[in-house]
Amino acid sequence: MRNAGNAGMVILLIVTAVLFFLARGFLGKLEFPTVSNTPPAENGAPSGAVSTPPTGQQPSAPSSPPPPVVVPPAERAGAVIISGVNVGKKGAPSRVTIRAQLGEGESVNVTGWRVQSNKRWFPIPQAVRTYDIVRTNTEGDIVLEKGNTLTLYIGIGSPVGVNFRLNKCTGYLNDRADFPFTLPRDCPLPAADSYQNLSGTCQNYIRSLSRCESPDPEVMNAFPGDAGNACREFVNNFFGVNYCYSSLSGKADFLRNEWYAWIDEFSEVFDPSHDWVRLVNADGKTIDDYTY
Repeated sequence: MRNAGNAGMVILLIVTAVLFFLARGFLGKLEFPTVSNTPPAENGAPSGAVSTPPTGQQPSAPSSPPPPVVVPPAERAGAVIISGVNVGKKGAPSRVTIRAQLGEGESVNVTGWRVQSNKRWFPIPQAVRTYDIVRTNTEGDIVLEKGNTLTLYIGIGSPVGVNFRLNKCTGYLNDRADFPFTLPRDCPLPAADSYQNLSGTCQNYIRSLSRCESPDPEVMNAFPGDAGNACREFVNNFFGVNYCYSSLSGKADFLRNEWYAWIDEFSEVFDPSHDWVRLVNADGKTIDDYTY
């Protein structure tokens, strides 16, 4: 009986071992779901995606807007405008005034531009930039700068034969040519202490002279003696055209803002009642217009 019991125990152990190994192989083939601690991805990103950039890589900066396009003054509407049109009547010349509305350092060449009415057009001519009363002057293109104006007289020629930009000495032209207007008088006047040594009669005459006024030779020659000679020398030196240019032409403010041009080849350009006047650049683009 003891041997039979031992045999039964051995068989039981063998069966238990077989069942253990069979169960182990079966469990190894099973797949169990795993629980992840990673939060679910947003906006459709795959699970487990990382939102931070890789190590050593910085986030890209937002792109800056493109720089503004700078239109050259010659192409920019409103850079040069027609500020006034005056239609001549009873034989008087017509007048057009053009004004530069430019930024600091900007300039625009308007020679060759057109002033166009409903009837016809005429080109803007050349002019002398630095006019000298006693020397030969050569015309060049009219280049307008900030604050410059150009006045065009249509149907009449220049009283001095050329178009020009005003300066501090062109006021002397009032006594030398027949202008339909008075040119600004910016010529220098002597300080009182510069002629206090002259005779009282001479000082009275000096005080009577206006800016850019040429001395009267008859009055000057009437001063007698050495005192008269000293008076004539001072007046002729100080009030002469040459002195004006030599003392002022090198200064930064010698040139004025006003340009003047005369166009005698054309007449009756504008309608006496109403018209549409356009300023057209060299490329045919209308820069400004004026209606009256």
